[in-house]
Amino acid sequence: MSKRTLRRGGETQEDNFSWLDHFRVVYAEDVRGEKRVKYIEVTVCDWFYRAVLRDRRLAAYDLDYFTLTPIQRRLYEIAMFHCQPDQPFTLGLEEVAQRMGCGAARLRNARAEITKVAEQDSLPGFSLSLHSEKVPTAGRPRLQTFVTFTARHAQRARPIVPQIATLAGSDDVRSDEQLKVYEDVEMASEAA
Repeated sequence: MSKRTLRRGGETQEDNFSWLDHFRVVYAEDVRGEKRVKYIEVTVCDWFYRAVLRDRRLAAYDLDYFTLTPIQRRLYEIAMFHCQPDQPFTLGLEEVAQRMGCGAARLRNARAEITKVAEQDSLPGFSLSLHSEKVPTAGRPRLQTFVTFTARHAQRARPIVPQIATLAGSDDVRSDEQLKVYEDVEMASEAA
């Protein structure tokens, strides 16, 4: 269960939501009389089901994401949701800093952190660069810095193969969709 609090215009709104509608854990006793999990049934809520299976709205994060610093994670998320293969995505430094949660007062620090990430080339599957150019204004042209995110060609070191999953209690499964389980090719070949 997740709790969300929204504050705006002098009003506060609190919501609770969950990805799960229902779950059941079935146990069996082994020969020593100890309780062991036999299987687990999970029913996800309707909005989650629609987003994943019908709308195909699922983000697959690189496993190295979990080794990144908070700033690197936010930059990775920006790149992941905006970059297309062979189509770099560019934002102004102020916009990137704002999306990272930095205010105008911390813009210099944000620039230094983004420059460090760009020099280290530490975002899995993406690279970023900074460049400055003169932008016309009503008076003198202003020098503005931009951040360009580029997707690398090989996003994943190992290919993924889809396999059809079989579920216990199939009468509870919605028959209009086929569920797929994705396994790494190496893991599938090791099991064979």
